[in-house]
This record gives sequence, C-alpha cells and structure tokens, in this order.
Amino acid sequence: METIVELKNVYFAYRRQLILEDIDLTVKKGEFWAILGPNGGGKTTLLKLIVGLLKPLKGQVLVFNQPPAKVRHLMGYVPQHSTVNPLFPLTVFELVAMGCLENNRRGIFYSKTCKHKVYAALDKVNLVKLAYKNVSSLSGGELQRALVARALVNEPELLVFDEPTANIDPQGKVCLYELLSQLKSKMTIIVVTHDLVVSASSLDHLAAVNKKLVVSNTGSLDKAMLDLLYGVHGHLCPLNTAVATEPKDMFNKARGRSNKNSWS
Repeated sequence: METIVELKNVYFAYRRQLILEDIDLTVKKGEFWAILGPNGGGKTTLLKLIVGLLKPLKGQVLVFNQPPAKVRHLMGYVPQHSTVNPLFPLTVFELVAMGCLENNRRGIFYSKTCKHKVYAALDKVNLVKLAYKNVSSLSGGELQRALVARALVNEPELLVFDEPTANIDPQGKVCLYELLSQLKSKMTIIVVTHDLVVSASSLDHLAAVNKKLVVSNTGSLDKAMLDLLYGVHGHLCPLNTAVATEPKDMFNKARGRSNKNSWS
C-alpha cells in the first residue's frame, strides 16, 4: 500500500526546548489516524511538520515521498484556531471559495470551476442550504463544517485536522467524526486531539504524542499510551491501601478506637 506520510527519527525544538523527540510515523493511503495528546504535548507541532509549516531540527519528513512544502496542493488543512471576524460580511460560500487554488475570480464573480468545487464541498458537509448565510450567524458545529468544506474544496488526497472539535457541543463532535468516517473512503485523514470521543470513531490507527510518539498495537487506548499521556503511577496510593484492607479489619480497628476514647 502506498505510503502517504513518513516521519523518520524526527526531532523539533522551540528556543532550545525539545518539543518532539525521535518521532517515527508511517501513514498509508486511505487510513484514518487519530493522534491523542495533552496540551503542550507537541500535537500541533507534529501537524505543522507534516503540512510543511515547520522544518524538523533533525530527521526526515516526507509527504507523497516529497518534502511537504512541494505537495501542499494535495493536502487539506484545518488549523486549530480558525477564527472569523464576526463584523466582516462573509458568506459560507465565500469562506469555502477562499480555498480554491484555481479561482480566476474577476471582480465579484467566481469561475465556473470554483463554483462547482465549492458546492461539491458544501454538499459533502451538508451545508449547501446555508451557502449564502453569513458565517457570523453559524453555530460552532456549522462553522467547523464550513472550515472542513474549505479544506475539501480542492479535493485533497490528505486531510489534516488540528483539534477539530474545539468549541463544539458533544452532539456536534459525534456528527463531525461521523463525517470524517465517511470521507476516509476517498482520502487519507489525520486528526490530532485531546478529545477521547475520537477513539470511538471508525479509526484505523490510534497514537499518542507527548514529546514522544506511541502507536497503539490494539487500535484503542492501551497502557503504553496512557503512561505517555498521563505519566506512570508509581507511588503507593492510600486509596489502594484502604481497598486492600479487609472490611472486617477496618470495622474492628474503627471499633477499637471508638472504645478506647469512650468515657465508659
């Protein structure tokens, strides 16, 4: 199967602070990947390396067997902070049309090719009926779907998301991941998030990043991933000690203390 994304022995640092260490990742064509991680664990940095917005300190990043910057036209990217000025009069159609690489717009008119692509993208996310609605009036889930449509407008072969469910209600999260599950038959998808809802989606692979990267061998959260995300729980927990004690012993100890402190 064709390799779409490949990272080999990748390191990255901000101001001499190591953010990613010895990252190896191989994503095949048509796979749906979710990469979990805590805030500050390097998730966004990892995606920016994949889409070519950053270069590694050490190691190699290849997308479609080339440096990412050379194949950006084959990628759709939804960044973590995609904000729209509510005072700017922008329709959903215009927002999605911003993603057209071959717009050939003259004045207020769009090319037929761009219009066709915009409506096709809106149809994929079920927003055609809102095409001429102002984006400032959209709900959080509707706005996110519009941003997904903008990423889809050029029919990318690789779709990359950074925290796609931020500021979306629980039902909207489920709907968004259902949409991604439908899209995976047509393209390769990588989502990075700290939202565990994604683990219930139709994923092919699940990984965790927190400076280092661990891929699940079972396709679900395992001990190695939990240790990376939340640390190893090595000390003796008082709760565990209490649970390990027989209820009868606990009762007798409590009764003994009660009798000792009694006035009778």
